[in-house]
Amino acid sequence: GDAGGVRGEAPKRRAPPPRPDNQPRPRLRPLPPLPLPPQPRHRRARLGHHLRVLHDATAVTGSGAGAMLSAVHGFNTGIPFVQKHVKGPKWLHLLVGVPPLVLFSGASALFGAYALPTFAQLTVTSYYAASSASHYAISQITRQIEKAHLSGAEEKS
Repeated sequence: GDAGGVRGEAPKRRAPPPRPDNQPRPRLRPLPPLPLPPQPRHRRARLGHHLRVLHDATAVTGSGAGAMLSAVHGFNTGIPFVQKHVKGPKWLHLLVGVPPLVLFSGASALFGAYALPTFAQLTVTSYYAASSASHYAISQITRQIEKAHLSGAEEKS
């Protein structure tokens, strides 16, 4: 069936059925917001959770960065040192130079896994403490101003 008539023309739209008594269409109102359930206690204390996640993420990052940086530094400085002091073929230089390099990389990875999370945690908690202290100070100053304003208003009346 061809609803539009001639081929290639857009089909004609049908008019909506008339409303009884020519009443206007009802306006759509937004739904009221749903009440939020009370949050459990463990969800309120978010800082502790964030610090644990921050600690884990920076531990992994610090471990990898420490290992990579120390491996690059060890190969750039340690292997030439071994080549200078140990005479023989290249495989002997690697055989003598790689074990200390692995130990150095492992120690640097451990240090990175400890130092970076500690620094990040210190930074975040210091910021949080400073922010909380400033909010407390501002609220105290606001309270003082309100008291002064209220007492001045009482004196005038």
